[in-house]
Amino acid sequence: MRTHAISGPVWLLLLAALPFPARAQFQAVAVTPDGGTLAAGGRHRRIHIWNVATGALLAGGETAGAIKGLAWVGGGNRLAVAADDAGVEIWEWTTAGARRTQQLAAPNPAYSVAAAADGRSLAAAGHSGWTILYETKAWRPAGVLFERSNLTCGTAFAPDSSFLTTAGNTFSAWNLGTNSPAWRPRGERPIDEIEAASAQALRWARRTGGEPNAAPYADDIVVAPDGRTVAGVNGVTRHDSGGQNLSLWDAAAGERRWLAHAPGLTCVAFTADGRWLVTGGEDGHLRWWHPADGSPAGETAGHTGAVRNVAPCGTGGELVSAAEDGRVVRWSAIPGRRIREFREHP
Repeated sequence: MRTHAISGPVWLLLLAALPFPARAQFQAVAVTPDGGTLAAGGRHRRIHIWNVATGALLAGGETAGAIKGLAWVGGGNRLAVAADDAGVEIWEWTTAGARRTQQLAAPNPAYSVAAAADGRSLAAAGHSGWTILYETKAWRPAGVLFERSNLTCGTAFAPDSSFLTTAGNTFSAWNLGTNSPAWRPRGERPIDEIEAASAQALRWARRTGGEPNAAPYADDIVVAPDGRTVAGVNGVTRHDSGGQNLSLWDAAAGERRWLAHAPGLTCVAFTADGRWLVTGGEDGHLRWWHPADGSPAGETAGHTGAVRNVAPCGTGGELVSAAEDGRVVRWSAIPGRRIREFREHP
C-alpha cells in the first residue's frame, strides 16, 4: 500500500476544513439596571452571564433557539430570551447558576423582547407583526398589538411604562395606559377586531424615511431615559442588514426632530444618562451622536463583525456592544474608549 506525505500548505487547507467550533456570533446583549451583570447570546444558542466590573463569567445555559433578543426583568435575577423558532424563554439566575423556568409560546419565532422598568410587564415580538404583552407575576398573556408587517425586531418601553415602541414595518408608539385597548389577550378574537383595537392604542407610526425599496423597514428603536424622545434606525432587520437613516422623534406626537445618516446602521441605544445616542453598524463601527441635534460625537471600529445590539451599562454614559465577531465590549462614557472585552463561554 502506497502512502503519501501531506505537504504543509495542503495540510493547512485540510485543517481549515475540519468542523472546529466557531466563535459565538452575538446578536443580543442586556445589562441589569444596576449595571452589575451582563448577559449576551446569539446564533450559537447559548446564554453567557458576566460580572460587569471584573469580566468574570458567572453562568451559562443552552437555549432552544438562536438568541435574537434579551431583557432583564425587574431587579435582575430573571432574564427574558427571545429565541428564534422557540418563542420566549424565561431564565432565573442566582450565584448557583442559571436555569430556564418558563417557556412562553407566542410569538414563535420571537425576534425582540423588552421589559417594563417596574418589572410587571414584558413585550415579545416576532413574525407577522404580532407583539404580545405578558404580566410577569404568572407569565400570562395580558394584551396584544398587531401591525401588518413581515416581522418586528425592536421593542422598547417608556421609562414610566405609559407607552411601548416597536420597530417593524414602521416605527410605532402605542399607548399602554390603564384603559388602553391593548390590554386584552389575543384569545380567539378575530384578527380584524385585534387590528381595530391596536389602531385605537396607536399613538403614532412613521415610515423609515429611506429611499424607495432601499432598506424600507425598521431595524431598531429606543426611548430616551426622560421619555420625551424616541430614536430609530432603518434597515431590513437588526439581525440581517442595516440602513442609512437615524431619526429622532418627539415621543408624544411623533414629529421628527432631526435625521442623520451613516452606512449600514443596525441598532441604537441611549446611554442611561441620556448624554449619548449610540449606533452599531454592519461595518463593525460604533458611532456616538449628540441627541440634541444629531451631530456626530465620535466613531470607532469597535468590532471586526457586524454590531447587532448595543445597550446602556450602569447609570452613567457607558454602554456595551455585541457583534458577530464573537465579542462583547464595554465602552466608556468617552466616545470610542474601550474598557473591557468579555470572553465567550468555553
